[in-house]
Amino acid sequence: EPFEDGSRVQPAGIKARGGSGTLTDQSQCAFRAFARARLGAGDWDPAETGLSPRQRGDLVHSVLHAICGGPAKNGWRSSVDLQTLLRDQGSSGLEQFVSGHVHSVMQQDLPTGLRDRLPVRYLEIEEMRLVKLITEWLQYEATRAPFTVAKTEEKTSITIAGLGLDLRLDRLDTLDDGSSLIIDYKTGSATDAWELPCP
Repeated sequence: EPFEDGSRVQPAGIKARGGSGTLTDQSQCAFRAFARARLGAGDWDPAETGLSPRQRGDLVHSVLHAICGGPAKNGWRSSVDLQTLLRDQGSSGLEQFVSGHVHSVMQQDLPTGLRDRLPVRYLEIEEMRLVKLITEWLQYEATRAPFTVAKTEEKTSITIAGLGLDLRLDRLDTLDDGSSLIIDYKTGSATDAWELPCP
């Protein structure tokens, strides 16, 4: 028998949950975007024996935010600062610089209850991993065209076609020609989501 469903699900609020992830969901599956943004559906967090991928990613963000915070955070703010650090102290000096920031973030940003539950050696190994990862990234950054870090972890709100979104830019660089470059840190497996099939 035919049945016409004339009901409507009212949105919970004016702003959609999920920020830019809402647009990603919408481009991949309209129902998933509706379920997550309007109905509040979400994935179950799997049980972890150590730090979850999200927690490890948050630590990387915090360390890079501190490192790019300029002199106020004992960090650097431009490619010139980074190259000067490498020239004056070398690779080992850069690694010590990164190590100090990693240790500070591990002490301040990791919840005390979580830190107390994890073995000390596990946390030491995680610190070593972060130091290696971020040192390699900064060595790569030193080879880029000149830039200045304008903002890190910047929160902003935008409206696209009547849809309000809360966004957070991981980092915004200003290049020598005055143009801007948005950097989005990814710590998981990266896929080329922008690559489209040839016609």
